[in-house]
Amino acid sequence: MRVPAFLRTSQALLLAACLGGCTSLRPQVTAFATDYNRAIADSRNQVVLLNIVRSSMGEPTHYSALSQVEATLTQKGGVSAGSGGMMAGADDVFGTVTLEGSTAPTFTVVPLNTDEFATGILQPIGAASIRLLATQGWDSQLLATLLISKIECEVQAPGESYRRHVGNWIPESGGEFRSPFADVGIDFSEPDTEPPEAGTPGSYTLTVEGSRAAELLSSGIDEKFRLRQLPAEGTATRLVMARRPDEAITLRLPRGLIDCPSDAKAGDGHGPHIVANGDPVAARAYLRSIEGMIHFLGDAVRTGTVLTYTAGSADAPERRVLFALARDDDRPSAVAVTHHGQRYSISRWTTGSPDRSLQVIALVNQLLALQTSSDALKRTPSTVRVR
Repeated sequence: MRVPAFLRTSQALLLAACLGGCTSLRPQVTAFATDYNRAIADSRNQVVLLNIVRSSMGEPTHYSALSQVEATLTQKGGVSAGSGGMMAGADDVFGTVTLEGSTAPTFTVVPLNTDEFATGILQPIGAASIRLLATQGWDSQLLATLLISKIECEVQAPGESYRRHVGNWIPESGGEFRSPFADVGIDFSEPDTEPPEAGTPGSYTLTVEGSRAAELLSSGIDEKFRLRQLPAEGTATRLVMARRPDEAITLRLPRGLIDCPSDAKAGDGHGPHIVANGDPVAARAYLRSIEGMIHFLGDAVRTGTVLTYTAGSADAPERRVLFALARDDDRPSAVAVTHHGQRYSISRWTTGSPDRSLQVIALVNQLLALQTSSDALKRTPSTVRVR
């Protein structure tokens, strides 16, 4: 049975339409998601680098974040049919489909200016954050070089006053500067995990009715509080709660870095524990805040200093560049910003490169992320929409 030409044409159009329907938005969605991810990462790197440059010029820092993206993925298509040409027969018909996609993204830029964020970036980096970085595999020598600003001790003896401190500040002379804290080891003391007894100082008893107890225990409260369950009172659950003590950092100083005796005194003794020459001493370590790290790196940019540190073992020391910034360099870069008409850039990382500048930018980004709550990114006031 011979199929009429008009029916063959309809079948071709239907086939073309089906092929068009089977063509999904996956390529456009994948490309958009990848580009969005790249744009967010690049913008965060540039914000950190720009603040380092601004700090080097004595200008105030400012932080913002791309909090969300709204985009419409539009797919347009057309279907047509025709015959094969002058010599084509009545049955030589075909269908064609044309497809094109477009996007119109809208980004929301949120200034990070809440009290919580401002307070967080001005506080010294805590033990929990440093431990998190260490467990992620960050080089402890890089962390010590970047985070410790000064270690000091003070001895008050009858008729004698002795003071010794080692600082980690950028010299005005520029050139190359190796941190004195590159060989400082970082350890952590485990927090007390023993549940508290009733009546223990700093603890209190909580009575929870019915199913609320299971809800409370499954909320992750035991991450911040030590709990001990007491005998129930009817249908109520009784708990003794006490806040978990913060982890303490122990800094192990290499021999000769500081000649602080074991009976040294340093204020109230708060802060990281110090071990010098194998003996615990009452020295004090000053850890930088995020903003302090920005200004430390800004001082290096201002004076044209290349920050370095020594990694590896004592038998096989390895010189590494902690932070170096190029000016008006047109070579391909990993991150670059232009400020007051001058281009500042960090070179791309290559295999075997001793330069860790890009890692420092990533580290600052991680610490900023820890200070940025999801509520801050959901704020609608004071936002700028870029279309």
